[in-house]
Amino acid sequence: MCGRFTQSKDPNQIAKRFKIDSVALDDFKPSYNIPPSAKVPIIVLIEKGRRLESGRWGLKREWAPQIINLQAEKLAKGVFKKNLASQRCIVPADGWYEWGTEGGKKYPVRFQLNGGELFGFPALFDQGDPKTFAIFTTAPNEIAAAVHQRMPAILLPDQEDKWLNPALTDIRALVALLTPYPAARMQSYPVSLAVNSPRNNSPELINPISR
Repeated sequence: MCGRFTQSKDPNQIAKRFKIDSVALDDFKPSYNIPPSAKVPIIVLIEKGRRLESGRWGLKREWAPQIINLQAEKLAKGVFKKNLASQRCIVPADGWYEWGTEGGKKYPVRFQLNGGELFGFPALFDQGDPKTFAIFTTAPNEIAAAVHQRMPAILLPDQEDKWLNPALTDIRALVALLTPYPAARMQSYPVSLAVNSPRNNSPELINPISR
């Protein structure tokens, strides 16, 4: 799953990495511990190109007040198929947290791409002000599997245009984009227990610690 993630880069870095054409953000500050319900930058496709705007993490349905993750494998048979045609977005991030267990105690681990570079979570959104969104999860690669049985899907850079393209509506083709990221391009390390509280949000949270 993905229960917390980080956007520690500034909007200019995000705009450059994802070739953003316009920016319509509310007040934005880099965040090192993003919980569900938080408002964060998301990337949507409009007539004039890619736009970076604010979105809130968590879809709402009658049966669920907050849906933060969607299982990629269930997309083809799920109730969110109607979002596929024109309600796909990308959530820029540079890491996420997961909790492992050792000796009956949980400890937080941060996952990132090698070098800490930005990447994009594929997501679906609902219209609103702001839009709300949910991130896809998939089976874990070798690195993520050491901590959890799921991991967030991450788009390869050459898949990002396909995900945002509203002309691509074939469900099987879309599901094929939601696969585990190559483990060789990722790394993980333990971080401070301070991550456990979403009220904590400082650069020190993403620093590795010894265990």
